[in-house]
Amino acid sequence: MNVEAFRSRLLPGLEFFADISPISLDTREGIAKYRSGKFDIPAHPFEDKVHIFECRILGYQQAMVTVRIYQPGRVKLAPVVVWCHGGAFVSGDLEAEHFHCVNMAAGADVAVVAVDYRLAPEHPYPAGLEDCYAALLWTAENAYMFAGDPDRLIIGGTCAGATLAACAAIMARDRGFNKLVKQILIMPATDAQADNASMKDFCAVSGGFNALQVQMAWRHYLPDLYREHPLYAIPCTTASLRGLPDAFVVTAELDPLRDEGEEYVGRLRHSGIDVEHYHYDGAPHLFMIAYEYDIYWKFSCVLLRAIRNVKKQVNGNQ
Repeated sequence: MNVEAFRSRLLPGLEFFADISPISLDTREGIAKYRSGKFDIPAHPFEDKVHIFECRILGYQQAMVTVRIYQPGRVKLAPVVVWCHGGAFVSGDLEAEHFHCVNMAAGADVAVVAVDYRLAPEHPYPAGLEDCYAALLWTAENAYMFAGDPDRLIIGGTCAGATLAACAAIMARDRGFNKLVKQILIMPATDAQADNASMKDFCAVSGGFNALQVQMAWRHYLPDLYREHPLYAIPCTTASLRGLPDAFVVTAELDPLRDEGEEYVGRLRHSGIDVEHYHYDGAPHLFMIAYEYDIYWKFSCVLLRAIRNVKKQVNGNQ
């Protein structure tokens, strides 16, 4: 697919995505450029209603990891969302999805714990995943300090962060951690060796994120990808998905990760997992940064409703 064909399929108002050139992740210089690229992120209109502070916790191999807590102005215990930002395993930080975390805290009236996990290639698997899992355990132990219910945790993320969230949910099941009630997977990368229609359609173009970047991201995260598939590294290689928490999954039509995301939804459902799946036609992979456009707020409405439904179930059981 060429740029003009891609532009013609974008939702009205999102045509600017066709002009965002993808950055090669083949070299350290390319990764540095990818990390330095910043989008203009507006202030959330309700940010002043959320108390925001940071803590340092112990991550993988006793490394210090920063988490940012978003505490809404309520008293009654509610679920806590542990959030893993996107960035192709090699980029992203606490600022990358700050707007989105404020939106969840203010819109769903729940606490959010955002994890500044370590990045590849400096810190390949399992560092980032274990950092996120450590944050999940820390949240369970410390939820009361921000009015969170330690027995009703949600883990989620976007892109690579959704991959880490999916893998952390599998780890939690296998390690006997039974406090997760939902996983939120926004355009997850679930297959490190995907060879499907969406990866082929968006091999070279996809509004700033294409299949070539996906492939390089996996290689940085899993340097031994073609020799072994480590346990918990790749969601689709997990033998059984039974016993996982309910899932909320988003896929986008113009995203190289579209088909593997839909396939993972099918596997979850086949395994008896309750899944809410929302697919957005005319949307590119990066539509989550379109904070000033209708598509973000339509997505926000269904996400916040899903989180509130968990909250209602919890309150109904109290």
